[in-house]
Amino acid sequence: RSIYMDMTYNKTIEKKGTKNIEIITTGGEKIRISALLAISGNGNKLPPVLIFKAKPDGQLAKKLNEIEIVKQKKIFVYCQANAWCDYRIFKDWLKYIFFPYQNCNVKNTCLLILDKAPSHCGEEILNYMDEQKIKRIFIPGGLTRKLQPLDIGINKPFKESLMKKFKLYQQANNGSTLTFKNTKIYREMIIHWVNEIWYSDTEIKKMYDEFIEES
Repeated sequence: RSIYMDMTYNKTIEKKGTKNIEIITTGGEKIRISALLAISGNGNKLPPVLIFKAKPDGQLAKKLNEIEIVKQKKIFVYCQANAWCDYRIFKDWLKYIFFPYQNCNVKNTCLLILDKAPSHCGEEILNYMDEQKIKRIFIPGGLTRKLQPLDIGINKPFKESLMKKFKLYQQANNGSTLTFKNTKIYREMIIHWVNEIWYSDTEIKKMYDEFIEES
């Protein structure tokens, strides 16, 4: 899921005929990441994946992977030109997160439930899943509320909690966004925020528990 730290409005109020309209923003609307979140049918949360906009094999990617939380594999971090989950990243998710969880925790056949994001159902990834004998089903479009409750029960409060931390950071710094000019700093902050939210945030836990009870 794509996450913008600050969502700007696409409508405003101004005098009719005005040609130029200035909008004051926090700078957070330029900060976009993608997050891959997954939980198992028995309620276990798998380590989240964060994807930042940067060169995949650049110095920034290497430095971010030196952060202790990332080294402990509590969070997996990738860089991609558009901060998208591409075939390379999703294949790594299968190899380093899904397979280890399946091998250690699942005794019977494991079924992987996916939406139809391009990186999930491209020919290359489908062939790879066939080679690895991964059983999967894809959720038809338009049925998120019925068949993809994570979007509503987990992803939504996760995004809200992350943006809340961003707002609190701004308030503590008198609305300053200067720190975010240093890409390594704001990315490292986000990694720590996600770690707190995914593993200990009370709102996420509440929504997560409700999801498990309804499942």
